[in-house]
Amino acid sequence: MAYDAEFNRLETVVEKLFEKYSALKQQNVALENTLQQKSHEMNELQQTVDKYMDEKEQVHKRVTGLIDSIDKWEKNAEASQGEKETTQSEEGQLQESEDDGKSDTASQLFSLSG
Repeated sequence: MAYDAEFNRLETVVEKLFEKYSALKQQNVALENTLQQKSHEMNELQQTVDKYMDEKEQVHKRVTGLIDSIDKWEKNAEASQGEKETTQSEEGQLQESEDDGKSDTASQLFSLSG
């Protein structure tokens, strides 16, 4: 009978071990499923991040191109303005010399007639 008590105690311990083993096995399966789901979510998020990074790079290139175009336009506008001012200045000088020539001619005419 002493052995019966020991066997009963041993059976109880073994049953508890099997229950704990089964619970841990189920927990392990659940954790593996969660890990797979999280891994899948992570891959999807990484693809989204990559997509947005590509879009950001494309937008950056386009904006840089627009800024370069604006800079070129401004430089051309400044150069055109400078040429226009030079041309106007030259035209003004020509007009002044023509006016000077006319007034000299008019002075000469009036002095001849007098």
